[in-house]
Amino acid sequence: MIEIKNLKKVFDHNVVALEKFNLRIEDGQFIALLGPSGCGKSTTLNCLAGLLDPTEGTILFDGKDVTKTVPKDRNIGMVFQSYALYPHLSVLDNIAFPLKQKGVAKQERYMKARDVANKLQINHLLDRKPAQLSGGQQQRVALCRAIVKEPKILLLDEPMSNLDARLKIEIREVIKSIQQDLGVTTILVTHDQEEAMALADKIAILDGGEIQQYNTPDILYECPNNLFVANFMGNPPMNFIHATMLDSTHFSIGGIKLKCAMKLDTDLSGKQIKLGIRSHLMSFVFEKDEDHPLSMQVRIVENLGKELLVYGTVGNDGLRISYPDKSRYGLLKALAKDKGYVYLELGRRYNVFEILGGRNCVLF
Repeated sequence: MIEIKNLKKVFDHNVVALEKFNLRIEDGQFIALLGPSGCGKSTTLNCLAGLLDPTEGTILFDGKDVTKTVPKDRNIGMVFQSYALYPHLSVLDNIAFPLKQKGVAKQERYMKARDVANKLQINHLLDRKPAQLSGGQQQRVALCRAIVKEPKILLLDEPMSNLDARLKIEIREVIKSIQQDLGVTTILVTHDQEEAMALADKIAILDGGEIQQYNTPDILYECPNNLFVANFMGNPPMNFIHATMLDSTHFSIGGIKLKCAMKLDTDLSGKQIKLGIRSHLMSFVFEKDEDHPLSMQVRIVENLGKELLVYGTVGNDGLRISYPDKSRYGLLKALAKDKGYVYLELGRRYNVFEILGGRNCVLF
């Protein structure tokens, strides 16, 4: 188990990268640290690896304080964004290098290197140099080198950011498969929410050096704590509609009174709010009726193959709505060209955010 307690990291010129950072990771879990550039993800990973000394706080591995322990004594494997392979060494020697540093005999380290290379399906590349490999192959070599010494913890620092979309999916499958086979505790740093959701058991979303929410991908997607988390999770992004709470059970959008389908944990009567609604939970029709009272002007229609994605506006708010009936593509394109309207139902599940502070007030 990994425990990070009250971690703080301050760089030169009083730049605070981490502030009162607390995290607990169980053995065998796959955890993602997710957030925008500069939020403290890589700083956290480097503190865990021993590459950075925290200004304050404690890091425990299985109850043992390793805050001041040097990297080589932490039993970790690390994969960097840049791969960091030795260009003058063969693939075999690159993979075996950590075992050489530990004093493992040549025959044994080469045997282990070949075994892990076989698992990642690069055993046919062992005599090549890194410059002769594709990006995906180099990343597999970096993964082999990280896991060949059977680390207690595997740290991945944006390992797929240099790969194209198809290779990302391929390497994602490799990483997930290896993590499941080895049962190794794994921490991934990424700014790609799709990558985090696909791989991680739990995700910590960071902003400004602090954890905004730490939970399973489903909970983060369905029940975000605040506007920041809601904005960050999901593709297409969550829709946000400005509204005014009239009383505890009704709100108004553009002068239209609507009943709130969600129970709230506080009385927001008279306050400005934002409704947060996923694109697949909204629906629309082409003629206004009692169940579809909101007008949305159609701007753009995209054919995504499995469905249509319809862009429109309600007041000053831009929306994206997933629409399954592809037979209406021509009609919707004509509406977009003519700046026509469709009529919305908000659905039965959404989030209600305070404007000030951005807190989600829905009682889940």
